Amino acid sequence: DLAFDIILGALGALIFIIVVYPMYFVVLASFSDPLKVAGGEVWLWTDSFTLYGYQQVWQNARIWIGYRNTIFYTVAGTFLHLCVTLPAAYTLSRKNVMLRNPLMMLFTIAMFFSGGMIPTYFVYRDLGLLDTVWCLLLPGSLGIYNLIIARTFFANNIPNELLDAHKRYMVGAGINSRDYAERVPALVEAGADVLCIDSSEGYSDWQKMTIEWVREHYGDSVKIGAGNVVDGEGFRFLAEAGADFVKIGIGGGSICITRETKGIGRGQATATIEVAKARDEYFKETGIYVPICSDGGIVYDHHISLALAMGADFVMLGRYFARFDESPSAKVMVNGTYMKEYWGEGSARARNWGRYDLGGKKSLSFEEGVDSYVPYAGPLKDNIAVTLLKIKSTMCNCGALTIPEFQDKAKLTVISSTSIVEGGAHDVLLKDKAPYASNMR
Repeated sequence: DLAFDIILGALGALIFIIVVYPMYFVVLASFSDPLKVAGGEVWLWTDSFTLYGYQQVWQNARIWIGYRNTIFYTVAGTFLHLCVTLPAAYTLSRKNVMLRNPLMMLFTIAMFFSGGMIPTYFVYRDLGLLDTVWCLLLPGSLGIYNLIIARTFFANNIPNELLDAHKRYMVGAGINSRDYAERVPALVEAGADVLCIDSSEGYSDWQKMTIEWVREHYGDSVKIGAGNVVDGEGFRFLAEAGADFVKIGIGGGSICITRETKGIGRGQATATIEVAKARDEYFKETGIYVPICSDGGIVYDHHISLALAMGADFVMLGRYFARFDESPSAKVMVNGTYMKEYWGEGSARARNWGRYDLGGKKSLSFEEGVDSYVPYAGPLKDNIAVTLLKIKSTMCNCGALTIPEFQDKAKLTVISSTSIVEGGAHDVLLKDKAPYASNMR
């Protein structure tokens, strides 16, 4: 072992000398007599110390012009390269861009089979760009290799976000069926893209009146959803009132106790399946497709897949997002574990009278929600990436590439409590006591 270490040390020292000595020699030569350097008399230290070489550099205007051009072309060229390559890469990473794959094929072919120097010269000559700065800037303005790298990065790290006509993120806002005449104009002016009537009970004339008011003042320019309902009758009522989408679920949220306090509600799975059926029937009758949102009952990631398979077009997640750094609630330590505060709109803490009261004074007669904690789960980006991968994997197992195809091919079956136990780790002692599901109870 000692001999081996000695040999390795010697090789490392030799490599170090081979790499460092040329740079060391250049420094020595710059401070030595040029004639001594040319005669090979400079090896390990300076000979006849002089600053003659530096004086020649400082007095030569062409060298400084070269430095200036180098800095200019490096900075300007890099800036132009980024301005051209990154927007092109981002555009080609979006799945809704037409002909993006054929364009990438053309770019790739051009990267491997370029025209060469002579055709490039003729092109620049015909464009009148000879002897201009553009001769050096334009050839590197679009780097195909960097374009491919950046496109792959954008495709893997930037989600398929919802954007408006101005390429801005779409933002939704909740309203109630009381002060909508003041709240809706303010939200529309602020730039909200979609509105949703936030109520625990959507099958009411109050919501119909709210939708009619929005349609009267804004037509179809403002998208508005309504809910919540739990059966086909409630869905049809809101669809005929003009809702752009309908939310499903009463009492299924983790912090909602409406069923417990009032006996109103329905199992989330049953409600979703029935409303999805009513949605499809309404579409066959009218040609109008009204998307539905499953709101409540999502505890684990696979529950999202189940909701989509049962017919939901999208899901609403409260507890899921409350666990992350980005949620506005406080992170606290509870019994040695980090938690995030999470409370229902029907709780005494929220006192959302506009959502839950029965009229009259602006106060809650009783609670329909709780004030609670949820396990802290870290940053949103890491967790949501895993959730999306699970959903995509489930769809892949069902042979589906789209949500409608997933709903058509997925097979739903009723399972027992024993089957649920079988579906997880059982009859073993886990080495890692941390939950293996990304969404902890």
